[in-house]
Amino acid sequence: MTAVVWDLLWKAKAIPRGLVGTPFSIKKTPDPESPDINECLDDPCHNGGTCRNNAGSFKCTCADGFTGALCNEDIDECQTDPCFNGANCTNTPGSFTCTCNAGWTGIVCNEDINECLDNPCHNGGSCSNIDGSFKCTCAGGFTGALCNEVLQNIALEKSAKQSSTKSDFNAAYAVDGNRGTNFLVDKCTHTDDGDKSPWWRVDLQAVYSITSVGILNRGKDQYEGKCKKAL
Repeated sequence: MTAVVWDLLWKAKAIPRGLVGTPFSIKKTPDPESPDINECLDDPCHNGGTCRNNAGSFKCTCADGFTGALCNEDIDECQTDPCFNGANCTNTPGSFTCTCNAGWTGIVCNEDINECLDNPCHNGGSCSNIDGSFKCTCAGGFTGALCNEVLQNIALEKSAKQSSTKSDFNAAYAVDGNRGTNFLVDKCTHTDDGDKSPWWRVDLQAVYSITSVGILNRGKDQYEGKCKKAL
């Protein structure tokens, strides 16, 4: 009852007898017997925020990605540049997404993709995985990023000579384009067994800008390797 009377006196701008002060210094004292209102019953917190009731008020604890008194303000995570390795960040409600560059994966694009698992190198090339990419080491006769290009043989069927010749295994067999391993049928180049300073050369018959030289043997034949060390 007292609290109500004081409120009316304040509104009337009157001061009770014996009270010192101005009308605007008189405040209504809350009734200690009045129950607190639990605002959390109205679910005031947005976007999955949790509500905690306090005396005369409440507080929202926001889920990740949101802020504000009622958790109704989205946080732009892209402002902190969370994506790695040059990835593009897109802000979404309560979160973000990273669009990874080639060779990378993961939520923030920090996981390297092992491209070698897909066997990208052709024609017997070997694959080495590197950060964000891979490298092919090509087998003889092939070139290109994926070893899918035939290396140009500018020595093919050109005039060749050698320091000596065993039997009829002359210098021309090294540039005839035949990589067969039948020693008697396919033939190969072979200097004489007693040649102490063997050499072999080819006349390319033109001027070229040479970027690489590949010298290939024919591999093991059915005669247990007679062509293995020959061209």
